[in-house]
Amino acid sequence: GDTLSENYIMPYLVLFHQHYPHVKIKMVNRTSLEIIDLLKNDDIDLGFINMPLYDEAITIHECLQIHDIFVSSHQDSHPYTLEELVHEPLIMLEKNSNSRQFVDDFFASQGFLLNPSIELGSHNLLLEAAKNHLGKACVIKEFSQNELQNQDIYEVSLEHPLPKRSIGYAYLSRKTLTPAALKFLELFPAFYNE
Repeated sequence: GDTLSENYIMPYLVLFHQHYPHVKIKMVNRTSLEIIDLLKNDDIDLGFINMPLYDEAITIHECLQIHDIFVSSHQDSHPYTLEELVHEPLIMLEKNSNSRQFVDDFFASQGFLLNPSIELGSHNLLLEAAKNHLGKACVIKEFSQNELQNQDIYEVSLEHPLPKRSIGYAYLSRKTLTPAALKFLELFPAFYNE
């Protein structure tokens, strides 16, 4: 997806291109579920997805842990319960994203149904909506560091923080990765922990 591409993969892509300038690269941005379909159809060699996601035909390895947080345009020291938060004007990703499903499932496991007042299609739009006082947005902390450090947005304190989750790289289990895909993965620190 766009968020992973811009905030996580791009620096590695730049580094890969510097080392291997003659390798042709085609980057396709889709949701995690669409990436799985592209892998199964043999349209791509490698995909980066939001975990958890399970498919017997796909091998998935964790490469980054992330934290979903809620942010607001103003600082608020009140630690919100999940029940209080669901009654706030919330800004979230569209329902078809794996990130949104993870947050919805967590709230449901605690007995709460999320009913956001605004649903958007990208992480950057979530940040912009929060900055413009439209509500409390659910964003990925690791991909919102500039806005948090510049105090364009502030993390909402929760009594019960959302559990961490992971980003993983995925490939078709029955297919050997190409030499180019392997060289690309070698750039990621997590590759050596396996």
